[in-house]
Amino acid sequence: MSPAGEDTGGTAVIREFRAGDAGAAAELLRPLMPADELVTPARLLHRHDVLGEDRRWLVAVEGERVVGWAQAERALVAGAGDSYRVWASGGSGRDGLAGELLGAAEEWAMSRGARVLRTWSLGERSGALPAERGYTVARADRTLVLDLRSVAAADGEEGGPDGYRLVPLAALLDRGTELYRLYTLVDTDAPTEIEAVGLPREIWERYVRRDPLLEPEGGFVALAGDRPVALTLLDVDRERATAATHLTGTLREHRGRGLARRLKRASLRWAAGRGIRTAGASNDATNTAMLAVNEGLGYRPAADRLVWVKTLG
Repeated sequence: MSPAGEDTGGTAVIREFRAGDAGAAAELLRPLMPADELVTPARLLHRHDVLGEDRRWLVAVEGERVVGWAQAERALVAGAGDSYRVWASGGSGRDGLAGELLGAAEEWAMSRGARVLRTWSLGERSGALPAERGYTVARADRTLVLDLRSVAAADGEEGGPDGYRLVPLAALLDRGTELYRLYTLVDTDAPTEIEAVGLPREIWERYVRRDPLLEPEGGFVALAGDRPVALTLLDVDRERATAATHLTGTLREHRGRGLARRLKRASLRWAAGRGIRTAGASNDATNTAMLAVNEGLGYRPAADRLVWVKTLG
């Protein structure tokens, strides 16, 4: 394996990510990401800052071009312990470079005491690399895409069922503790490959609330009386007229009333009214209720994302 900063044996050189790489890295990564993951230079720099010493990002460069990417990150969720997320790509047709980059990411994670490595693949072909490196599939996500030209635009609040009121996320930004509690309960109730108890409050504030793509006017919260009980969050890349649902969920005791569908519909209509053309989403393959909600809203299947896990000795 070539250390960062040395030639890989071809024309690409692997080195540490620099802030000046953000634009080129975003261009490389954007077509490789699932529909629910938006990539912009601003978001890359934001996450790079939040993760701090708990990450190592590498790029492979040929001259001035970024042609490969690798990342290794300690899991941010509380209770994840020594679990690390790794992922790499050498771009189209560069399987050898992808293996080199993933090996470098794994090596750094193991040097930090990693005992569990997680990665993901999109579509059938991209699963070859994790399989070759000893990973096994832990679960699958269905990624989805919606053409927002088929969605009627609307402004203002959409009505909720009796006893509930839907309001934009922006209206509740001064109620951070309640939003954090709702986000955590919804997030940890979703299927996952690791046992965890949610993001620590400080990380949630920095990683989620201050995400440059989070759109407070395009996310919505359902209130029972004055209590937040369901939400949907929307990320928006206005330059490329794309959006993605960050998270949708309802507290268990308030399910069965159509809140998730109403929240998502309000969010999608908001986006359609502002010229956003496409919206992405994802659901665990076993979450039949949310898959049905998204199908009813007009989403169509994209590539499946497989989550892979490797336990180290």
